[in-house]
Amino acid sequence: MPVFADDSTPSSTPSDGSYTTTDSGDGTYSIPMLNTDVPDISVIRVSKDDPNNKDGRDVYYMVSTTMELSPGSPIMKSYDLVNWWIVTYVYDRISMSDASSLRNGASSYGEGEWAPSLRYHNGRFYVLFNTNNLNGAYIYYTDDIENGPWTKIALNRGFHDPSLYFDEQGSPWIISGVNQYRLSDDLTTVVESHENIISAEQFTDDLGETPTGFEGSQTFKIGDYFYTPTIYWGKDGRMVMLLRTTDLLDGSKYEAKKYYLGAFAQGSLVEVDNGDGTTSWHGFFFRDTYPTGRIPGLIPATWGDDGWPVFGDNNQVSASDTYDKLIDLPADLENLVRQRSLVNSDDFDNDAPHQSYQDQDWWTLEEPPQVDDSLIGIELVDNGDFENGTESWTPQWNGTLTAITDGSLSGTTSLAVTNRGEYNGAGPGQSMDGKLQQGVTYRASATIRYDHEMDGVDSSAVTSHLYYVAIQYADGTINRVATGTVKRGETTTITGEFSIPSDANVEGSKLIVETAWGAEGTCMDYVIDDISLIGLADEKEYPVAEEYQPNGSNLDLVWEWGHNPDNRYWSLTDREGWLRLTNGHKVSATAKYMKGTYGDLTYFETARNVLSQRTFGGSMSVETHMDVSHMKDGDTAGLATYTRSFAYAAVRQENGQRTLGVVKRVYDNGVKDADGNIVDDTIDRDAEEAFVSGGTVTLPDDATNVWIKSDNTLDNASGKLTIQYWYSLDGKQWSKLGDEQGPLTYDWSLSHFKGYRIGLFNYAKENTGGYVDFDYYDLSDVLTSDGKAVDTSKLRSAIDQADSLQSAEYPMDEWDKMLTLLDKAKQALASDPSTQNEVDAPQRALSLQLAQLAVDRQSGDGGNPGGGDQTGDGDQTSDGNQSGNGDQTGDGGQQQSSTADDNSSELSSTGSSVTPMVLSVIALMLAGISVIRIRRSSR
Repeated sequence: MPVFADDSTPSSTPSDGSYTTTDSGDGTYSIPMLNTDVPDISVIRVSKDDPNNKDGRDVYYMVSTTMELSPGSPIMKSYDLVNWWIVTYVYDRISMSDASSLRNGASSYGEGEWAPSLRYHNGRFYVLFNTNNLNGAYIYYTDDIENGPWTKIALNRGFHDPSLYFDEQGSPWIISGVNQYRLSDDLTTVVESHENIISAEQFTDDLGETPTGFEGSQTFKIGDYFYTPTIYWGKDGRMVMLLRTTDLLDGSKYEAKKYYLGAFAQGSLVEVDNGDGTTSWHGFFFRDTYPTGRIPGLIPATWGDDGWPVFGDNNQVSASDTYDKLIDLPADLENLVRQRSLVNSDDFDNDAPHQSYQDQDWWTLEEPPQVDDSLIGIELVDNGDFENGTESWTPQWNGTLTAITDGSLSGTTSLAVTNRGEYNGAGPGQSMDGKLQQGVTYRASATIRYDHEMDGVDSSAVTSHLYYVAIQYADGTINRVATGTVKRGETTTITGEFSIPSDANVEGSKLIVETAWGAEGTCMDYVIDDISLIGLADEKEYPVAEEYQPNGSNLDLVWEWGHNPDNRYWSLTDREGWLRLTNGHKVSATAKYMKGTYGDLTYFETARNVLSQRTFGGSMSVETHMDVSHMKDGDTAGLATYTRSFAYAAVRQENGQRTLGVVKRVYDNGVKDADGNIVDDTIDRDAEEAFVSGGTVTLPDDATNVWIKSDNTLDNASGKLTIQYWYSLDGKQWSKLGDEQGPLTYDWSLSHFKGYRIGLFNYAKENTGGYVDFDYYDLSDVLTSDGKAVDTSKLRSAIDQADSLQSAEYPMDEWDKMLTLLDKAKQALASDPSTQNEVDAPQRALSLQLAQLAVDRQSGDGGNPGGGDQTGDGDQTSDGNQSGNGDQTGDGGQQQSSTADDNSSELSSTGSSVTPMVLSVIALMLAGISVIRIRRSSR
């Protein structure tokens, strides 16, 4: 047992829970449970008796959908199924594609990773998910879920909402709706397919209605039955349909029962140890709770003699219902986990641990083509204006080519194409042999007119028709370069661009002109002129390894990037204690969504390196401090709350003048016709992101530091979000920045399909190279408009508690961390904080570390459960084995502080002295006597 110098130990008195927990601290919790966006959940239990469990108690892990965000597929951990924190991610980035990287106008909004399935089998952890735009489904696996590394398997086919299941023989299966697929033992290929095992109609009698959709199916073996919760949309709304069977492949043996659980539906069943040698299973489902997002709820179940569960209060469940916790924890451990969170403040000290997923390097990058520049930017068509008659041109298929001067479309001569018969391909052609190059983009154009009937072909009934300028390869393959509709009697120029594939055989290719297949009369005669084909200089951006290679900066796990970050253009090391966002790319003025209506993207949505966290429901305030002295004209940088609709407060520089302002963009699902169909989803990008009237401040030339505060009210009952922005130019005196913005709602276009996120950004419209530094990201659940004075009582209490500790029986690294946080807390108090954010951020960080020390004291050696750190900079990272300078093993091992100089510096900063015991230990070390561990006896 540890020996204490005195009885002063961290208090186990319950403190405030985290921003994302609904654990009340009295043994109960309410639903929705996490108060933040955690959709498409899959949960597993690792028993305390499992040889891979080093925590000494049952551990739960959960994975969730993150779509385009990077890193993705967060692995969350819990001891009690109520309080969760992130311990790692499955992948750093899902691909290096243009879509995943916001490169070349592409994007992955609403795409990427969907509905992951987490499973544990024979000591190995598996995550399966589908992608909508990246060649289907992937399986990742690891033997160490918290530390990795992960191995990736591409299945090269898609499955809707797939779930992984291992049968009693250990064979892996994918369950996807009404279909099941057995995989090879190495999980690389499908070796059996069993589709349409069940049908919706067979459950009409069981359910009293015919279900529509079998989504989010996950299968669990409980007793003699296989149970599969899935969701469908019924007459009462979003329903849980629980299927059960004794034979997964025999559709005739399936039974179904429906549950309306207050719109909680898709998710898992989870197993809980009852403490008497038995276990019980409960519901873990999520519901749409916008603007915050899709939020899970743990719904207790009792099981009847008929083998069906009863959820909640006789299958009656409502948001805000309160339940007794299913798992009791020791008081100190419960106090600790209640303070762990899925969102957190950050002072960008770069003291988070380096994660194994950051080292994933399995990419084969697309390389620029090898190009003969002498063939770029010049006209490749000979005699395209036909001033030399038909020279260089030959007829394709049937048809007659005649140079004409009467009725010329341009210059003195044009080409008449007649006698085409029934061949849409009949027309002019010219050899391009030796002129075309693989991987090059070409722009083609031609001027065309038809309005006459020759040789008995009557085109009078054809009022318009499609014409193509195309490239035909030697094997007969045709790629259309320019496409356009030509109306009868109107001279029309068609244009277009096309990139020749990198594997195309361009030898023997030629340029041709065709018309589309159609009814009689569509092989009409026509006149053509000014045919052009020009190879364009390669403006495509190609991926480079430096985009994904680690840059020495390690963010806390609560952060995700909007798409793949470009690691060349963000840093926590360029300026110590600050996040630097550099504009290495310009935003797009032409990019469109790649799904749905393919509507225009705003500038903000095409900005690389947008760094964000989840929001949390209710009152959420974020404060940041920006140094804008190195912005360039056309740059915009600030703090945004966003989905497809968004608002932000930002500094914008134009013509050397910096202006602070507010943008509000409300997406209205485009222009609709009388039937509600979207007919126009284009936007004026500059108008969409113009500063709102009455919400701008022209900054003096010497005003290079700007403080911004975003006070968000996320009302889940109404589904509305409102935001009031505040600003300061000295960090002390605050003023409103415009009126309250909103309400912002969810547009249901599924283009983002997640709750509102909030984050930091910097983008360039005109020039690259400008950068902005962000000093911190401070959270609070107190808004300025609440009218409350800044309350430092909890901060003072935490400082007093830390100052009262004179025992040294704690892990050295955890103790050092507390000293660092104590120093920061004292600095915050001495700085005369002007907002509650500046108080709550250091107070919560210190209180969390004090809770960690209390658990360390109980465990005796800093071991698990709960052992480890939550970073030393006022931010939380994860759990006991995810320390910025501590344990990476997950088994209670503790890493010593880096140097003696560091230790002495921290001691002196808190008024500590070197004790006689320490001097004695040093003497022993000098004498060559081994010392295993040094603990401080007092401060």
